[in-house]
Amino acid sequence: MNSIINKHTVDNEDYKNDDEMNEESLVKESLSTDVNYLVGFHPHGILATGAFINFATEATGFSKVFPTFKPYLAILKAHFIAPFYRDFLMLFGMIAATKKGLHYLLDKNSCKQTGNFVVVVLGGAPEALDSKPGTYVMHINQRFGFFKLALKTGSYLVPCISFGEQSLYHQVPNEKGSWIRWLQDKFTSIFTVALPIFYARGPFPYRKPVYTVVGAPIQCEQINEPTDEQVAHIKQIYKEKLRTLFEDYKAIYDPEANDIEFV
Repeated sequence: MNSIINKHTVDNEDYKNDDEMNEESLVKESLSTDVNYLVGFHPHGILATGAFINFATEATGFSKVFPTFKPYLAILKAHFIAPFYRDFLMLFGMIAATKKGLHYLLDKNSCKQTGNFVVVVLGGAPEALDSKPGTYVMHINQRFGFFKLALKTGSYLVPCISFGEQSLYHQVPNEKGSWIRWLQDKFTSIFTVALPIFYARGPFPYRKPVYTVVGAPIQCEQINEPTDEQVAHIKQIYKEKLRTLFEDYKAIYDPEANDIEFV
């Protein structure tokens, strides 16, 4: 995508590039720089294109919007197995989404720095199989480690929504209960990666605008051994903030979209 930054902030200090409307835009709410952040990116879409464009490249000018932050896009460890492809991913600053690696980057006592902006595509492979234009099905209900990690490291949680992500590619019909979905779910359970059958302009996505909104942070008090109740509590707050973020920006960036759904 040929993308340029289009920035809006909640304090009305708006900046907009004078070029034509951008295909991929990054919208943010104010963030402090004295802590580390664990960012939940939603929805996955087919290829998590918005996550890659915004947080692994300078296509939308991340360093201008967040000049004091260092982004790390965390992806499945399986992607780092193949030679050369692994080096390609590392060239863009991507990391394996392992518990040890994420903990190191988020715990400021371990990494000896703040301002780390660690992005996790929270819905993962199962969410990719539910990717359809205008739908926002968020696979969060069975996710606990993400929220436990935020509490253990004292990182601030940040909800992030990529409006239009679902419209970049189309999938062949794969409704739950169909034989094709059964095969896809089986493949995902074995190999941990999704196998969506999708199409667009050949291998390239449709030329659709994508607007990635980075929400306000949720403060997490550091707890070395959080209880299940504490994890469930911060998870509920996160879901409420994510829903609010969706409702606040839906009318602007994807007015025809269905309501957000948590599964």
